[in-house]
Amino acid sequence: MTKESNLFITFLKSFGSYIIYILVLGFGVEVLSKNNNLKDYAQLLSGLVFVVLAYSIYRKKINESFKNLLKDIKSDGFRVFIMSFLFIVLEIVVFKILTLCGINSPNQIESMRELKNATIPLIIYYTLIGTISEEICFRLPYAYCNNKNKLVTYIFYSVVFASIHLLLTSSLLELLYVIPYLLLSFGIGYGFYKTDNILLSTIVHIINNSLGIMLILL
Repeated sequence: MTKESNLFITFLKSFGSYIIYILVLGFGVEVLSKNNNLKDYAQLLSGLVFVVLAYSIYRKKINESFKNLLKDIKSDGFRVFIMSFLFIVLEIVVFKILTLCGINSPNQIESMRELKNATIPLIIYYTLIGTISEEICFRLPYAYCNNKNKLVTYIFYSVVFASIHLLLTSSLLELLYVIPYLLLSFGIGYGFYKTDNILLSTIVHIINNSLGIMLILL
């Protein structure tokens, strides 16, 4: 795959990847989880199938990211960590303010409900496979975007990623959660924006989700 798509075509590829991800997940869970006890294993396995399929398509870019990871960490790792940390702290602050104001996030409520009695397969899915899948869908396609203004592209895919987390929204006030989710997206994607290395944003994303899950389970 070459760097040839404009921003709109890249968005269609990104959204198409997400649709395929949902279909693979839904089909896998439907077929493999006839027994309710196997549902979490089915979700994990289905997500893994999607990751393998995506790797077969994006392997050149992913392998390049692995090859350059240490170099990119050495040259930009400190700046990426600091900026990602600041964005995520701001996200937490805004999130807490909205919660204290009595405005709840349906996406967060649903995630907490699923994780309250989470099994090991479900925890692995949320921390690793689901996180990697989101990076594949919402950031990796933009590595092939020919838009010369990287900042515009960064803002664009950050807005798309934030918007996906508002799908369960049922009121106008709940739309305010676009602010913390946008800050979160800026934080997660900053490493990719600075280096074009999808692994940097994936690592930050995994750390963020792992810490969030630990707080829920403790």
